[in-house]
Amino acid sequence: MMSLKLGTVLVTEGKRSSLISQGIAKATGSWATHVVLRGFGRQAIEATTPRVRAFSLDERIATLRAEDRAIVVLDIPEMSLATRFRIVEHAHRSIGKFYDLGQIALFT
Repeated sequence: MMSLKLGTVLVTEGKRSSLISQGIAKATGSWATHVVLRGFGRQAIEATTPRVRAFSLDERIATLRAEDRAIVVLDIPEMSLATRFRIVEHAHRSIGKFYDLGQIALFT
Protein backbone atom coordinates (compact mmCIF):
# COMPACT_ATOMS: atom_id res chain seq x y z
CA MET A 1 0.00 0.00 0.00
CA MET A 2 1.40 3.40 -1.01
CA SER A 3 1.62 6.06 1.68
CA LEU A 4 0.18 9.16 0.02
CA LYS A 5 -0.71 12.51 1.53
CA LEU A 6 -4.08 14.14 1.02
CA GLY A 7 -4.09 15.86 -2.38
CA THR A 8 -1.26 13.82 -3.87
CA VAL A 9 -1.66 13.23 -7.59
CA LEU A 10 -0.90 9.96 -9.36
CA VAL A 11 -0.10 10.50 -13.02
CA THR A 12 -0.69 7.38 -15.06
CA GLU A 13 -1.34 5.96 -18.47
CA GLY A 14 -4.93 5.70 -19.50
CA LYS A 15 -6.23 2.39 -20.72
CA ARG A 16 -4.23 1.49 -23.78
CA SER A 17 -7.43 0.39 -25.55
CA SER A 18 -9.17 3.71 -24.85
CA LEU A 19 -9.63 5.95 -27.89
CA ILE A 20 -9.81 8.95 -25.55
CA SER A 21 -6.46 8.06 -23.95
CA GLN A 22 -4.94 7.43 -27.36
CA GLY A 23 -6.16 10.83 -28.55
CA ILE A 24 -4.79 12.60 -25.49
CA ALA A 25 -1.42 10.85 -25.90
CA LYS A 26 -1.23 11.81 -29.55
CA ALA A 27 -2.27 15.42 -28.96
CA THR A 28 0.10 15.97 -26.04
CA GLY A 29 2.97 13.74 -27.13
CA SER A 30 2.97 12.17 -23.67
CA TRP A 31 2.44 8.69 -22.32
CA ALA A 32 0.68 10.27 -19.29
CA THR A 33 -2.99 10.67 -20.08
CA HIS A 34 -4.75 10.26 -16.76
CA VAL A 35 -4.56 11.41 -13.15
CA VAL A 36 -5.88 10.11 -9.86
CA LEU A 37 -6.20 12.40 -6.83
CA ARG A 38 -5.80 11.10 -3.28
CA GLY A 39 -8.98 12.26 -1.59
CA PHE A 40 -10.33 12.00 1.93
CA GLY A 41 -9.61 8.79 3.78
CA ARG A 42 -8.25 6.23 1.33
CA GLN A 43 -10.33 7.60 -1.54
CA ALA A 44 -9.24 8.07 -5.15
CA ILE A 45 -11.02 10.75 -7.18
CA GLU A 46 -10.92 10.49 -10.98
CA ALA A 47 -12.51 12.14 -13.95
CA THR A 48 -13.50 9.14 -16.05
CA THR A 49 -16.16 8.74 -18.67
CA PRO A 50 -18.97 9.29 -18.23
CA ARG A 51 -18.62 10.99 -14.79
CA VAL A 52 -16.17 12.00 -12.10
CA ARG A 53 -16.10 9.14 -9.61
CA ALA A 54 -14.59 8.10 -6.29
CA PHE A 55 -12.93 4.74 -5.78
CA SER A 56 -10.97 2.97 -3.08
CA LEU A 57 -7.42 4.30 -3.49
CA ASP A 58 -5.84 0.96 -2.67
CA GLU A 59 -8.07 -0.92 -5.11
CA ARG A 60 -7.40 1.67 -7.82
CA ILE A 61 -3.63 1.40 -7.40
CA ALA A 62 -3.90 -2.40 -7.46
CA THR A 63 -5.87 -2.21 -10.73
CA LEU A 64 -3.34 0.14 -12.32
CA ARG A 65 -0.51 -2.19 -11.33
CA ALA A 66 -2.39 -5.28 -12.54
CA GLU A 67 -2.89 -3.56 -15.91
CA ASP A 68 0.86 -2.73 -15.96
CA ARG A 69 0.16 0.98 -16.28
CA ALA A 70 2.95 3.37 -15.33
CA ILE A 71 2.35 5.44 -12.18
CA VAL A 72 4.24 8.58 -11.18
CA VAL A 73 3.54 10.19 -7.80
CA LEU A 74 3.41 13.99 -7.78
CA ASP A 75 3.41 15.84 -4.51
CA ILE A 76 4.54 19.19 -3.17
CA PRO A 77 5.85 18.34 0.30
CA GLU A 78 5.67 21.92 1.58
CA MET A 79 2.00 22.33 0.55
CA SER A 80 -0.04 23.22 3.61
CA LEU A 81 -2.75 20.93 4.90
CA ALA A 82 -5.28 23.75 4.35
CA THR A 83 -4.35 23.93 0.66
CA ARG A 84 -4.48 20.16 0.32
CA PHE A 85 -7.92 20.17 1.91
CA ARG A 86 -9.20 22.88 -0.48
CA ILE A 87 -7.95 20.97 -3.53
CA VAL A 88 -9.57 17.74 -2.41
CA GLU A 89 -12.76 19.48 -1.33
CA HIS A 90 -13.08 21.02 -4.82
CA ALA A 91 -12.48 17.65 -6.49
CA HIS A 92 -14.93 15.98 -4.11
CA ARG A 93 -17.65 18.44 -5.16
CA SER A 94 -17.07 17.32 -8.75
CA ILE A 95 -17.97 13.69 -8.03
CA GLY A 96 -20.97 12.78 -10.16
CA LYS A 97 -20.45 15.55 -12.71
CA PHE A 98 -20.03 14.58 -16.35
CA TYR A 99 -16.52 14.18 -17.75
CA ASP A 100 -15.72 17.25 -19.83
CA LEU A 101 -15.00 15.71 -23.23
CA GLY A 102 -14.96 19.20 -24.72
CA GLN A 103 -11.60 19.87 -23.07
CA ILE A 104 -10.03 17.17 -25.23
CA ALA A 105 -10.97 19.18 -28.31
CA LEU A 106 -8.74 22.01 -27.09
CA PHE A 107 -5.68 19.80 -27.58
CA THR A 108 -6.51 18.48 -31.03
